[in-house]
Amino acid sequence: MRRPVEWVEHDAEGWRVRIRVVFHGTHSISWARRRDDEECWTHGVEPTLEQWDFLLRKVEDRYRRRAASWEDVLRVRAWRRKAGGGAAAQD
Repeated sequence: MRRPVEWVEHDAEGWRVRIRVVFHGTHSISWARRRDDEECWTHGVEPTLEQWDFLLRKVEDRYRRRAASWEDVLRVRAWRRKAGGGAAAQD
């Protein structure tokens, strides 16, 4: 996938948190986060299962708009299963 996937969440303290997922070729991805009160991105973040599910929905939406390949969808599904809770990721 060419472009990173980004979205905004709110943490327990009420801060807006930007989540960014960057795809590195076909073999790996990296997660980063940045609160609105921080200047730099925090890399190497361990995503929650809810964040994996949200990423999968975003990549599936990009596939429907022809902005991602079917292989991208399959890769994210496999990474989601590997992260845990394989039943939540539908094939």
